[in-house]
Amino acid sequence: MKMLRPYILVALAFNFICAGLLFLFVKNPKPYVLGLCFGGSINILLFIANYLNINRLLDQSPEKGKTRAFMGYVVRYLIYGMTLTVAALADYLSFATTALALLSIKLAIYFIHLWPKRQKGGQEWSKNEDSSSI
Repeated sequence: MKMLRPYILVALAFNFICAGLLFLFVKNPKPYVLGLCFGGSINILLFIANYLNINRLLDQSPEKGKTRAFMGYVVRYLIYGMTLTVAALADYLSFATTALALLSIKLAIYFIHLWPKRQKGGQEWSKNEDSSSI
């Protein structure tokens, strides 16, 4: 569970920064901020549930694991669909910020893994390309 902490913290920081910007630049930020909170919390909970599900699947037989992995996949997408449906139908939630918050873990993963390479000027990528060229 410790390995999830950096991703969750970066996702929360992303959501808090977006909420702060909304408070500064939007006249009525309440639905936007509630959309961020709603989508962000669902996204983080599903990320943790996915981690726990993967750990459980590793101890099962391949046939049983394949079926349970597919069912977990279907359940996750149903929850994402229900979350976006609630955001679209509720007047007090913003659909756009809910959808953006549902992407916060993905953005955190990209940020954590691609930002250091960008800071180094892509040296790691150029080394790999030079050694693999014929």
